[in-house]
Amino acid sequence: MSAQMVLDLVEILRPHLPETTSSLAIPVERKVLAAIYFFAHGCYHQSVGQNVDFPMGRTTAQDCIHMVTGALNNRDVVRRFIKFPRTKEELNLTIRRNQELRVKIPNTVGYVDGTLVQIMKPGVDYNVDAYIRRKSTPCLNVQVSGV
Repeated sequence: MSAQMVLDLVEILRPHLPETTSSLAIPVERKVLAAIYFFAHGCYHQSVGQNVDFPMGRTTAQDCIHMVTGALNNRDVVRRFIKFPRTKEELNLTIRRNQELRVKIPNTVGYVDGTLVQIMKPGVDYNVDAYIRRKSTPCLNVQVSGV
């Protein structure tokens, strides 16, 4: 992501990320950057917290990632970026545009992909079994879609 894209994302998410006036509060920019780093590298929360670019504790990094993820899933943010075709013409245009992409899948409106992102074992406050995959490691099932 370019620096301008990050700044634009920060401004989009700012209303949905509470910024406290405490002298120890983490600025919205750092919260978003820590989450982007985590999303890009798929690393553990601990790695984000230990990164020299984002020196923060593991719990703080985890809180930032959860806050930013929640803000990204806010109804207003989602509606700004995810738009489904509403008319037959829009649907046909979307299908034609998708056929021009490198991946040639005929009559496709969009694409969905998923992966398991390995995480640290959740604390006792969480339903730990919900995060354990078949190989007995804790993971989040993450899904991405595109049109």
